[in-house]
Amino acid sequence: MSHETMSQHSTAADGLADRRLDPRLAAKARELAAQGTVLLRNDGVLPLALESRVALFGRTAKDWLAVGYGSGGDVNPPYISNLTDALRESGAVKVDEELAAAYDRFSEEHPADPGTVWGKWPTHYPELDLDDEQINAAAGRNDVAIVVIGRAAGEDRDAELAPGSYFLTEQEESLIARVSAAFERTVAVIDAGNVMDLSWAERYPLSALVIAWAGGMESGHALADVLTGVTEPGGRLTASIARRYEDAPSAQNFGDPDV
Repeated sequence: MSHETMSQHSTAADGLADRRLDPRLAAKARELAAQGTVLLRNDGVLPLALESRVALFGRTAKDWLAVGYGSGGDVNPPYISNLTDALRESGAVKVDEELAAAYDRFSEEHPADPGTVWGKWPTHYPELDLDDEQINAAAGRNDVAIVVIGRAAGEDRDAELAPGSYFLTEQEESLIARVSAAFERTVAVIDAGNVMDLSWAERYPLSALVIAWAGGMESGHALADVLTGVTEPGGRLTASIARRYEDAPSAQNFGDPDV
């Protein structure tokens, strides 16, 4: 994936000023990405109530992963929408700007590196370390927490049985544990083009679990549409996600050149 693909400086407004972009195709991409979103769990928190105060955790909410890797994923869209800005633009909910600013500063100081060497792309981005005081303060200001976990994989870059790829990192596990304990309602979102371990979803009191997939340049807007009830998440899983990796039929021989 090229630097242009993952640039967070390009905006939807910039892209729409590009004469090569057909607004009708962008609208269709947004519609299809929303329809492909999979809702795995929902206790009624979704769609978000109008004017809900929402705290967004996880840098992927801003540093959005829009496509996978390899020949099909190495594309240069005119822009990439992200969830934080898309929820702001929706006007349906109120984004916690204090928390968003902390993530903005972190992203500026530690830019998401998309990688430039074929097959050496990152599978995730390091997270901002928040202390308990910041999380608890956000819980006092907001109605709902949304924790976004980002993953990427693709041609020549399979997911690995390692933290930051198939499994959560310690940072991510800690974030989910502390946020879901502090907030009465927590929504977990997976922004990924590949299957990852989801056994952690059974360990924490999550109100909703959403797989957004890597839906292209309009996927941030598409997910905002789903979360706010504009579009129904009509996607269905195209692969079984085993409770344990060892339960997958291919677990014993995947990647073995002799099989």
